[in-house]
Amino acid sequence: MRIEYFLRITISNGEITFEIPYENKSAKPLIIVSVKQSCNCLNTFWDSSPLAVHGKSRIKVVYHNKGEGVSRKKIQVYTNDPGSPY
Repeated sequence: MRIEYFLRITISNGEITFEIPYENKSAKPLIIVSVKQSCNCLNTFWDSSPLAVHGKSRIKVVYHNKGEGVSRKKIQVYTNDPGSPY
């Protein structure tokens, strides 16, 4: 499974929380093994239990902004799907 989610925001100092939706379109239960962040300014939260076939869920992302202007951050989602582990 590959999740691509591009978010470009402009905020002042502070914190922003958003959720990235995803759906299991495979024939087996999906497990998110890990989520890697591009910096320590991001925190991610997800349900670690297997997601049933055709099930839907969300990854919660909290961004702690310490400056002003446009920021580009990346998260990488790793799953148990051997055909598309990230």
